[in-house]
Amino acid sequence: MENENILFVGNPPWVTNSELSSLGSDNLPNKNNFDNIRGIEAITGKSNFDISEYIIKILIDNFSYKKAFFAFLCKISVAKKIMNRLWKNNLQYKSAEIYPIDSKKYFSAAVDACLFYLDCSEKIENLEEYNNKLKEQKKNIEIEMNKINLPLLKEYNNDNFFLLAGPCVVEGEEITHEIARELKGICERLQIPLVFKASYRKANRSKASSFTGIGDEKALKVLKKVRDTFGVPVVTDIHGPEEAEMAAEYVDVLQIPAFLCRQTDLLVAAAKTGKIVNIKKGQFLSPGAMKFAADKVVEAGNSQVMLTERGTTFGYQDLLVDYRGIPEMQTFGHPVVLDVTHSLQQPNQTSGVTGGMPALIETVAKAGVAVGVDGLFMETHEDPSVAKSDGANMLKLDLLEELLVKLVRIRQAIR
Repeated sequence: MENENILFVGNPPWVTNSELSSLGSDNLPNKNNFDNIRGIEAITGKSNFDISEYIIKILIDNFSYKKAFFAFLCKISVAKKIMNRLWKNNLQYKSAEIYPIDSKKYFSAAVDACLFYLDCSEKIENLEEYNNKLKEQKKNIEIEMNKINLPLLKEYNNDNFFLLAGPCVVEGEEITHEIARELKGICERLQIPLVFKASYRKANRSKASSFTGIGDEKALKVLKKVRDTFGVPVVTDIHGPEEAEMAAEYVDVLQIPAFLCRQTDLLVAAAKTGKIVNIKKGQFLSPGAMKFAADKVVEAGNSQVMLTERGTTFGYQDLLVDYRGIPEMQTFGHPVVLDVTHSLQQPNQTSGVTGGMPALIETVAKAGVAVGVDGLFMETHEDPSVAKSDGANMLKLDLLEELLVKLVRIRQAIR
């Protein structure tokens, strides 16, 4: 019996421990903080877990050394957590696969699900050979796990970072299309997947007299035309729950501004559109606290989440990037983006106009790529000095390609 293979097949409950409790279930597992979360994080609920995650973890812990195979239907977010735990704890396995399934079609469930397969059938004889093989396999699985589900996203090179870039706000159709055309050309030449970025409206300005947009519907139609004309996906900000469905008709990614990253109603509304949700980390939050924001979207039935680091408040008029937060947020199982240009803002100026340090864009971007960020966010304009929003921290468009060439070289060096 000891030498025989064991196959575990199952479809454990797709609910969290707290959700099952709220339903009045009398079939709850014992409270178990199996990730050993302590202090304030445990008190505030970070130790809450999916029932399926707990069941799969227990089976792997107890049987992975017995030539076992595991095949489970589960949420993709659960499969990501299991794989991250295997890598973190250096648990040995032969191979692993995540096969996405259409849960709406087959189970009428509004959640991203998969068949998660893990092969622990072989004993490891040559540890060095195994580690080299595992390193390559881990890279491939990470690419698959963090792949953004955008039909228009041209994946020229899976090993490259992706880029969210464009002007701060839609200033008009002509200039928006000129910037999009230039960005597409650059990214095609350098094999960088591109998501075009522009806000259809700027709701958070320092002064009431500041430019906010050309009109919501007009600006959204400009973004849709960029999408249709150049074949690139588009991301834009939303500021309230009522905007989610409206914006989702025109764009591919909904972005949650940093100041609003804890607004539950906004996150849930964005999640329910089925679009990818890019959540910017609040300047006042730790990287670890962003897990709660991401979980709100996932628990609303949408696992397509990106998290964006955009600096942490340092005093009243400065921001700093703590690069340790990038790998920390990546452990949540979502792609992590570095917002290079907003990280260099200098807010709260007495003039009422936010300042910036664009001379350091290259420095911040190089460091982010070296740390291993999945994507970069940069606002760019043909002439930042006349841009109608955030010109002080934008990168001049004709400087972008030279910078991206350097960043691609760094990416190639660390992969």
